[in-house]
Amino acid sequence: MPLSLADSGHAAPDRSPSSGIPNFPIRPLLTACAFATLWHILLLAFGSRDFEPQKTVDKPRKPQEVAARIVQEETSTSIQAWYHWDALWFVHLSRSGYVLETDHDGRIEQSNIAFTPGLAVVAAASDRFLPDPWRFLLVFNAFAAFLASLALGAISWRLNRSKAAMVWAIVAFNVWPWRFFLVAPYQEAAGSALAFWAIYAAISGYVLPGFVFSLVSSAFRLNAIGLFGGFLAGSLVEFLRNRERSMQLRNMIVGSGALIGWGLLLAYFQYRFGDAGLGVKIQSTWGRQPPHLTGIVESLAGPLMHPMTGTEWLDWAAAWTVLAAIPVVYRNYGTAWATSLAGLTFQAMSTGRVLSFGRFALLACPFFIVAGTLATKRPTLAKAVCSLSLVAQIGLAWRYGHDLFAG
Repeated sequence: MPLSLADSGHAAPDRSPSSGIPNFPIRPLLTACAFATLWHILLLAFGSRDFEPQKTVDKPRKPQEVAARIVQEETSTSIQAWYHWDALWFVHLSRSGYVLETDHDGRIEQSNIAFTPGLAVVAAASDRFLPDPWRFLLVFNAFAAFLASLALGAISWRLNRSKAAMVWAIVAFNVWPWRFFLVAPYQEAAGSALAFWAIYAAISGYVLPGFVFSLVSSAFRLNAIGLFGGFLAGSLVEFLRNRERSMQLRNMIVGSGALIGWGLLLAYFQYRFGDAGLGVKIQSTWGRQPPHLTGIVESLAGPLMHPMTGTEWLDWAAAWTVLAAIPVVYRNYGTAWATSLAGLTFQAMSTGRVLSFGRFALLACPFFIVAGTLATKRPTLAKAVCSLSLVAQIGLAWRYGHDLFAG
């Protein structure tokens, strides 16, 4: 019988630190993660061979132009091929620190202040010891993606005690159409790994490691705030309902890590630029609105609100899919899991645009866990869906590598 959180009506897994590893099926877990890593390497090789390096200009002035020139001068063509879009912002951030870009009239323009600092810190640190930090970031992401799959499988086993559900959860995560962003020098790989291990630590009773992982995850992924904010809120509800209060208190401590991390970044922006909300305001230069409640409705009603590109249609479908999974997560795993997924989903859609939702959903641990559970009940359908998802993933990866928007 699957093991679920206490508020779902099923027996809860032992989360005490003394419980140790609960008879993990190590071989199938490592095998599934090894295949995920093999797919990662194949995507990396495909991109290095087929993608087109970012074009550079003779006199770079804009941040992304400066970053493209840095990458061109410091690494090989095959590595350059992976540096497009946001990856160039992280290059710029690692070399220049946070810089406020304005036009001649003093109005804010797109700048690296819109991004959390995690990957840029890794790049800057590796730059001190390695001759090619841009190659290292791809290796770093490969290792982080492996750890993310490992944590996801571990969480699934703790909740379900099902080898099949565990393997399917890893499969669902790795065939997700935007999974190639775990390969690209973006922050998704490390952000997912840290968030998933924080959740595993929480349900296993390891409060301090979980808090630290949660805290650091917010330095890599902004939507860790929604994931862990929802996790904290759901645990608080159960605490007030007098359900396993010691466990809920541990969950709340772990969930608070990401919120504290975000608060520290806001404090830095206040100290450096005199405006704690500057990072949010700069999102408007990408056509996003400040977060607001009606933005969720506007995102879901996107086809009625404005013309949408092909990739945005895919993001819109992904948003509805994840949204539909929230009640299923609640029925299977309880309040904290459902509210964590809801928090991430609503944060991602609160700007009024569903654009990039699929990439943001790489952090949606409860979604992939429940997808693995459902796949065990309909394996034939699951295989068909996974096959289509892989095709979409390859198509989006090709767009990314040819400097076309892919999420």
